[in-house]
Amino acid sequence: MIDELGQFALLLALALSCAECALSIAGRARRDAALAGAGEGAALGAFAAIVVGFGALIHAFVTSDFSVLNVAANSHTAKPLIYKVAGAWGSHEGSILLWCLMLTGYGAAMAASRRLPFGLKASAMAAQGALGVLFIGYMVFATSLAGAVGGRGTRSRTPASCPG
Repeated sequence: MIDELGQFALLLALALSCAECALSIAGRARRDAALAGAGEGAALGAFAAIVVGFGALIHAFVTSDFSVLNVAANSHTAKPLIYKVAGAWGSHEGSILLWCLMLTGYGAAMAASRRLPFGLKASAMAAQGALGVLFIGYMVFATSLAGAVGGRGTRSRTPASCPG
């Protein structure tokens, strides 16, 4: 269940990053603070969704949930807890997810900042959203992170778990 929540959170983060980029561009072009503010809200939401996704991956490592492909390939039950937590970003998929966590975290910090001029902030939020779309999209569609956090085809198919 936690792994499906993580997969959903990653897809939600991708959608919110698309919204962040589009709304920030529209807000900058129309000089509309409401549109730019919606882009900032999308940035905060994307960060929260990535936190949930990364938390789901760490939970899978800590609980040794070997039905998750990434955990099965990169962990074992005899590891101390600190190595299980660190193992979450030890694989290619986990390190990309950690990078996306940092990327969206900086975007959320920029969104929460009140010191930047309107035009600069809207442009920077649009660029941050575009980077989020690229990296989160790569993570969701091109890597095997669907097997790392959840989604179709991630459950192990042993004879005991196969139907009939």
